[in-house]
Amino acid sequence: MMDANEAIRKIEEIVEHWYQTGDRPEDHLLDVRKVARQADIEPITEHALQMSGGGMHVRADGLERVYPLDQWIADRQRQGAKVHRRSVLIVEDWTEVEQGS
Repeated sequence: MMDANEAIRKIEEIVEHWYQTGDRPEDHLLDVRKVARQADIEPITEHALQMSGGGMHVRADGLERVYPLDQWIADRQRQGAKVHRRSVLIVEDWTEVEQGS
């Protein structure tokens, strides 16, 4: 089993190769998943609303306790919103960016 730092380095190498070759991301997805399995990093699923400017507003993790996902999706779609999901590997949690960084 590899540690998280080694996994991050390997994934960065895969992404760098992807950028250099101009391949589609899907061409390297299996490689990333293989590294993640070796490091025991589990992907999570995020849900988001597509904003009018094209950006995504990700649903907060803690919302599930008070607003179940299925109900949230149904309510947003009934209001005409576009709901999206993605599977992501989190290798580092959110950290505050200090002023001047």
